[in-house]
Amino acid sequence: MDDAFARGSDPAPSHAAARRAENAALEAKVYHYLKQCNDWRTNFQIRDATGLELSGVTPRMAPLRRKRLIEMKQDYGFNDKGNWVLLLYHRIKQESEVSFDLGERIKQVRMMQDYIDQKQEALDAELANHHKFVDMGRTEILAFLNQNNQKSANTEFGGCHWKPKITYRVEDKDAFRRHVIGAEAWELITWASAPSNCEAFTEEHKMPPPGLVRNAVNILYITPPTKPKSKNKIVTP
Repeated sequence: MDDAFARGSDPAPSHAAARRAENAALEAKVYHYLKQCNDWRTNFQIRDATGLELSGVTPRMAPLRRKRLIEMKQDYGFNDKGNWVLLLYHRIKQESEVSFDLGERIKQVRMMQDYIDQKQEALDAELANHHKFVDMGRTEILAFLNQNNQKSANTEFGGCHWKPKITYRVEDKDAFRRHVIGAEAWELITWASAPSNCEAFTEEHKMPPPGLVRNAVNILYITPPTKPKSKNKIVTP
């Protein structure tokens, strides 16, 4: 790179000046391209459009940002190998921020979720036989312990033990309720509030039920686009 500006025999300051001039020329080329397209571009897109090497594009971004000539954002997209990854995007510094593009962000979230679901589905299919083997092995180990009246065992490769998981299913709600209230056997139940009933109480009385504190967390759901309603729908009486 120095050969165009300084000879090999020139002193170090000449080579330093040559590198600065070369860097300035590369910055100018990147800047003018971004100014011309006036849109977000990745380093890969800038490389392809300007004909520069990636090693000539990437180091130009930080100096241009320090000079407040360009701005940067991180977003998901496809790299030059076709992989969906987190990329750095650059564009000419805008005087005012562009409003948030809700539709574009929803599209990207749905694309990423579809990508995750596909990967998870493929992984589940790949590991299906492994899960079956683990389940079969656990069943065989438990059967061995039961046959030998053992609750635990240790080997050179590891140990195992079992303990019961006990649950009680309410078969007759009225009978159970009468017993708990009549005998005041409150220790037989767990105290938990029913959200829908508590919400109705709060709406009616403008305050939560006594002893309760209302907590609310907004959950965002991303959905596919709705189908347009038919304009020629026939309504029959």
